Amino acid sequence: MAIRTRRGGGRDNLNLVNFLSTCDGVVQDVARLLRTDHSDVNYVDSSLLRIQTLATNLNRVCHSHPENTELLRLVQSLQSDIKEVKSASSGTAFKASRTIQGSAGPPSYDITRDQLEFFLELGSSISDAFTVLSDDELDLLIKPMVVENPYLGYRSVQARLRSLGHVFQEGKVREALIRCDHSAVALRWSDTIHRRKYCVAGINSLWHIDGNHKLIRWRFVIHGGIDGFSRLIVFMGVATNNQSSTVFDLFLNATTTCGLPSRVRTDHGGENVDVANFMVLQRGPGRGSIIQGRSVHNQRIERLWLDLYEGCTNVFYDLFTFLEAEHILNIENEKHIFALHFVFIPKIQASLQIFLNQWNSHKLSSENGKTPNQLFLKGVLQQYHSESSAIKDLFNEIDDDFGIDWGGPVPDTEDENIEVTIPETQFHLLDTRLQELRTRVFPLLVNRNDFGISEYLVTLDYLDHYQQ
Repeated sequence: MAIRTRRGGGRDNLNLVNFLSTCDGVVQDVARLLRTDHSDVNYVDSSLLRIQTLATNLNRVCHSHPENTELLRLVQSLQSDIKEVKSASSGTAFKASRTIQGSAGPPSYDITRDQLEFFLELGSSISDAFTVLSDDELDLLIKPMVVENPYLGYRSVQARLRSLGHVFQEGKVREALIRCDHSAVALRWSDTIHRRKYCVAGINSLWHIDGNHKLIRWRFVIHGGIDGFSRLIVFMGVATNNQSSTVFDLFLNATTTCGLPSRVRTDHGGENVDVANFMVLQRGPGRGSIIQGRSVHNQRIERLWLDLYEGCTNVFYDLFTFLEAEHILNIENEKHIFALHFVFIPKIQASLQIFLNQWNSHKLSSENGKTPNQLFLKGVLQQYHSESSAIKDLFNEIDDDFGIDWGGPVPDTEDENIEVTIPETQFHLLDTRLQELRTRVFPLLVNRNDFGISEYLVTLDYLDHYQQ
């Protein structure tokens, strides 16, 4: 691919050369993938996504560097060719049985009311109708999301809109993101992560659970679990402790809605002891009911933590860092920690729930555009008549490598034998005072102007005037 740049410009010229070199690499990589197997829908969908993103960024560059317009036309032509390949290889996600009524006309689909309601609860739509809004109205929906978190990509925004009841075409969301924050779109493109294949037998055959410690400096820990097959987040909660009882409560609550998994993979942390004992008791010993290993072998959820940080917790990390830098928060002051927890535990949990709904509704390029909700439901339907213990017992044997994605991201190395302990807050309020505080401060009150700082300051002011 020929790379053309304008003379002069110094640093800008160098940036353009680097940009076009990246374009060249993307095109070469896509060509290699399609030569490998153009009939594999995973390769085709991944290639189309990368070329669409390349075309979007190249179009933006051509406004200031029109000499590269011919290159843009070539990329757009390649994009059209890949779309034709995708159309030829795509199939339907689900099929229902059809019955002949004995009268004229085509056979009808045999779907009961209960089945239809079940599909609707999991995010399926009765029709393919899209939400009709003007560009300005759509921008008003999206702007608060990207202002709060500029790292959200178009799939995350599309899924978040869907969880709010709005269905928009992929292209419309892409265009809106460019209008709302075009520079952030270009920056996200340079951070694209190329995913590799991971495989387990079916839904509930293996759950991955782990704790996320990105906010541990402020004594917050996030516990989460994900189904390895469908990528469905089965639970996610924030706590101010790392106790096994906390993890077990979240896990047990998840089993009431998603079922009990056949096996669970964890690290060696003490916070997983109750879950391990429960799994051995329920599923039996000697069959790998609980698989414990190093964090580097639990990539399914380690991958999730990367997306969680970019899509949710980075906002709180940056906010708490700012509060410390401005001397508004002192992590050595127990009163400050109490106020921080009082205000931000509900806020963080609400954000985690939004992220969970968004994640479970987002389309997976490696699964032909299906969402985790759809994959989980498809797995349930496929295994309905099976004898396995994922809905029964999926495997006869298990090995130490089961559920390891060797191509997945590797977390920061740490001593696996070190127990993560979060000190308990030493500042306490009497119940009557706590109830009074709750009548003055409403942590979930939507105020995007200061991200909860005002509620924190009001709480501190109350505590400063409180004599225990």
